[in-house]
Amino acid sequence: MLWNHQLLLCILLGSSLINGLAPSLFKFSSIELQALHNLYNNCHGNDWYWNNTTGTIWNFTESNPNPCIEKWEGITCTSLCVGSSCNVQTIVLTMFGLYGQLPASLGNFTALTSLNLEGNNIYGTIPSQLGRLHNLQTLLLGNNPLLVGSIPPEIGNALSLTTFSLANNQHTGVLPETIWSLTKLIIFRIPNNYFAGSISNKITKLTQLQYLSLDRNNFQDGSILTSISTLLNLIEIDLSNNLFHGTIPNTINQLQQLQRLNLNTNSFSHTIPDTIVTLPALTTLILSINSFSGSIPEKIGQLTCYNISILEQLN
Repeated sequence: MLWNHQLLLCILLGSSLINGLAPSLFKFSSIELQALHNLYNNCHGNDWYWNNTTGTIWNFTESNPNPCIEKWEGITCTSLCVGSSCNVQTIVLTMFGLYGQLPASLGNFTALTSLNLEGNNIYGTIPSQLGRLHNLQTLLLGNNPLLVGSIPPEIGNALSLTTFSLANNQHTGVLPETIWSLTKLIIFRIPNNYFAGSISNKITKLTQLQYLSLDRNNFQDGSILTSISTLLNLIEIDLSNNLFHGTIPNTINQLQQLQRLNLNTNSFSHTIPDTIVTLPALTTLILSINSFSGSIPEKIGQLTCYNISILEQLN
């Protein structure tokens, strides 16, 4: 009889989950609920742009709210609740009308794998506490033109990051050395900011990197191309509109996966090596507005349009 009662309990619990009910067994983390509340309050949640077809509006007035069971918009949760607590797995609030400063409590989401807040009006600086998100794989904070300051060194502790974008903000300062500890990075995009200084040769540690966008900043470095020529998985490189200098090394031909190379508007000099046109995957090459000397390699003229789609006039 005891076994029958246990079986009946399991059936009832399973039925309640299927019917969308929330058994008291599954409670939402109070720490993470407070972190969501802080984000809502800090960034004027009452004025957010809700799309009720993809989830429900965040509601903190109910007794014991559960964003996972109630399917709050922009939130997904871990598929299984560990112990008695459910956790947030992703936060995606792109073009939601967020306006305000990011709270430090964003660092309290222990299971968070993706944080996407692009296309808002977030201002202030990036909280250093984001470095505590050891499961975070995607961090997208771009297109927030009021977001300023430098990248906090603590970001280098988020060792699971594969995608990191701060595009089109107003960040300043030099890149922290800790950023090169993010050895799982595949996409690193920080264009159209005010970053300055040089790029450490420790960038060679990012061996999985495929997409590198440092364009439209104030970087100045003479060895950047030598360093990144060792990153054999690179598909796109955009270093345009900076203060980079130095030469294009012959070792650029090691980048056999490279499809797009943009060095426009820098101070690169000396001759263009013949090896640059031996890259089998290359489709876009932009070298204009630099200080190259000598003649354009003859082999460039032998390439068909689908090999080189853009090659603007050199200085």
